[in-house]
Amino acid sequence: MTEVSGAEQSKQRFIFGSAIALLIYATGIGLAFCSQLLIARILGPASFGIYTYVFAWMSVLAYCANLGFKVSMLRFVSRYEAQKAWGLLRGIIRYAERRIGLACILIVLIGALGVLFRKETLLPELSRTFLVGFLLVPVWAYLWLRCSVARALGAVAFALMPERIVRDGVLLASIMLAVFVFDMMLDASNVMSAMVASSLLGLLMATVGARRLMPQEIASARIEFDADAWRQTALPLLLVGALEVLFSRTGVIVLGWFDAIKDVGIFGLAFNLALLALIPRTAIDTLMAPAISRLHAQDQPEQMQKLMIQAAAGSLLAAGCISLFLWIAAEYILSWFGPEYVAGRGVLMVLLVGQLVFASFGSQLNVLAMTGHERTCALILVFSTAVNIALTTLLVGQFGLIGAAWAMAISQFVFCCTLAVNVWRRLNLLPGMYGMLRYLRTA
Repeated sequence: MTEVSGAEQSKQRFIFGSAIALLIYATGIGLAFCSQLLIARILGPASFGIYTYVFAWMSVLAYCANLGFKVSMLRFVSRYEAQKAWGLLRGIIRYAERRIGLACILIVLIGALGVLFRKETLLPELSRTFLVGFLLVPVWAYLWLRCSVARALGAVAFALMPERIVRDGVLLASIMLAVFVFDMMLDASNVMSAMVASSLLGLLMATVGARRLMPQEIASARIEFDADAWRQTALPLLLVGALEVLFSRTGVIVLGWFDAIKDVGIFGLAFNLALLALIPRTAIDTLMAPAISRLHAQDQPEQMQKLMIQAAAGSLLAAGCISLFLWIAAEYILSWFGPEYVAGRGVLMVLLVGQLVFASFGSQLNVLAMTGHERTCALILVFSTAVNIALTTLLVGQFGLIGAAWAMAISQFVFCCTLAVNVWRRLNLLPGMYGMLRYLRTA
């Protein structure tokens, strides 16, 4: 019987894990798509715009409250488990939980007081939705922490289910129950309340599961702290996580600042549809991050380059198929949500072009973050987000919705090119599909 090499086993695990992650992501996206369809049809563009606007802000604030531990836990937990450093493993979890708790209290208090102070100048529905939405900050911050621990311990499927399946599945079920069984009239604050409840169920599942996944040795281990190392890694990753979300939500937030609430709803729906093209890449990234970290630790740059090419090729091919379908059926799909959403057809097409460019470059941010260059990631995101905000503000003022779409597409290209230069300079690796050039020249 032929023995399978370690490299081949690693490749097989990567492919199998990516397939499982893709299945969960696809199911989760399907649930999210159905919930978005239902919410958009029930609320209409104005109320849906309020919901989308508040959701965008809560996403940014929750990443700030998570303090970068969503990513840093992947590195430290997997390392401590491999080293059997149970005291440090127990210590980093305790350290992260306490710091996140303090950050959540501070953010929620400041945010709620700010909304109450401006209550007279805000729409009543917007104020209510914001006040309910602030409850998502601690729930999501701890949900991501628990799921990162599970993912680092190798339970990829379980790490994805609380957020991707439970949260969106319960949200969809609760809205359908409220509307079709109890015949309730919902507004943005009601839907946000349902999101809080479904997220809490996801957090409960993640908490129970993460505790069961913990090695038995951790219970008797004496807690050890390496706060300086954790802080030095987490702070840049805090910027990376928060700015990455802000970068993707800039169009929604800037349109909201311009008080174009109806346009926020249309743009938000088109943006969510365009994100369907990135499902495969996101699923592959779930396995790629720890794989890149291991290959870098083993000093295997050739394997890293091959993995980057394979991951980008798979995600680009899938993104192309999804984008082609959405491009052809754009008007028909948007009309499902209501006739007013058809105005987002041009926005969707521009965003799909940006997503294809994004997919072709591959997951460069993960490559830099998992090889110790998280500060570089933070600086690149600061620059790219500033470019995105400036472009969006300028183009929205001139061209409205379509201006926000072009600002996002151009900013994505700038972001990818800036990352590519740094990946080449610091790691001597070519990004994504462009890494094939190296092999074509040497073939």
